[in-house]
Amino acid sequence: MRGALRRGKVLACIALFRDAAAVRMGDGLEFRSDDEEDRRDPVGSVTTYVKYIGDHQVIAGDFDRGIEPGDIAYKVTDRALIDDALNTPDI
Repeated sequence: MRGALRRGKVLACIALFRDAAAVRMGDGLEFRSDDEEDRRDPVGSVTTYVKYIGDHQVIAGDFDRGIEPGDIAYKVTDRALIDDALNTPDI
């Protein structure tokens, strides 16, 4: 076992409704349960691994344990947008 998995992190296979390129390294993802009986605190982190596997699916990681099958993934930050905003010249 190497890297993130050795450190107790997990990878998640995410089915996307739109383009798989919508998830990139450095983006922040958050996972939430959609089950009314299983409400728990969201689990999330910055994406440090992305592999596109086709058919609108991506393997992303490395996240803290606590992600469950069926959780819904939300993109909460976009690294490219943050970089663009930081590089915008002052007016």
